Amino acid sequence: MPGSPDADGAYFQRNLSSLRRLAFRVSISRWLLLLVGASLTGYAVFGIEYLLSERAHSDLLRKNSVYIEFENYVRIASANHQIAMFAVANAAAMPNSAVRSSAAGFAETARAAAAENKVEALREYFKPILDGVEDVEKSLSPTSVDLGRLERGLKTAEQNIDLLALIAGEGRKAEWANLLAGNQSSFVILMALICTGSVVVGAMGYFISTYVRRTFSDVLRINREIAEAKSNIEIAEIEGNTEAAQLYAALQLFHRNTREKTQGHLEK
Repeated sequence: MPGSPDADGAYFQRNLSSLRRLAFRVSISRWLLLLVGASLTGYAVFGIEYLLSERAHSDLLRKNSVYIEFENYVRIASANHQIAMFAVANAAAMPNSAVRSSAAGFAETARAAAAENKVEALREYFKPILDGVEDVEKSLSPTSVDLGRLERGLKTAEQNIDLLALIAGEGRKAEWANLLAGNQSSFVILMALICTGSVVVGAMGYFISTYVRRTFSDVLRINREIAEAKSNIEIAEIEGNTEAAQLYAALQLFHRNTREKTQGHLEK
């Protein structure tokens, strides 16, 4: 009766037998070659994807390294500015060389930060800083330090240096977020490739091992039934020139010869 458990089971068995006969038409060596080919293809695809991910990461790093490096320069300049301001405020209690050294250090790091800047919109913020740096440098004569001009230059530079440090910090956070997002995307793709390749190769390996195990199990069953002199032995008929087809053909010949010999003995 259609739709009954017995009918469904018989339908499944017929389809399974058809699938086995189709698998037997392909030689074991070809199945193994297919498995090796699939493995090598998987390695090649993974290697190409890894190379593309590396290039994408390098490009992402290049595009998102503006503020990461820039922030270091700005924060160093800001720290030197604070040191110079402290030295000017306490100039009476400090040697002239210490005041000169702190002011020169600020001027040098401020110009380095301006040179490192690659954002056109931030150049306007550097103008008062560089103006202040010029006053700082002019206040440092070979013999003395003009404290009034030095303090004026430091206060001029103070207008934007802390703001630039804040902008650089926020830009660095955004760049790190972009880098992490890009790395996560590449990692997900590579893991998906590894998992897919593992599933495909594992499934093929399981199919081939099942194919070989069932073939040998069937051969053992046939040999046992031939040894028991059974008359109705089910031996699959496989077309083609595969290992399984040749094996079953040999078993059919062996079974036919054994049956003929047995009948000959019975007739005598």
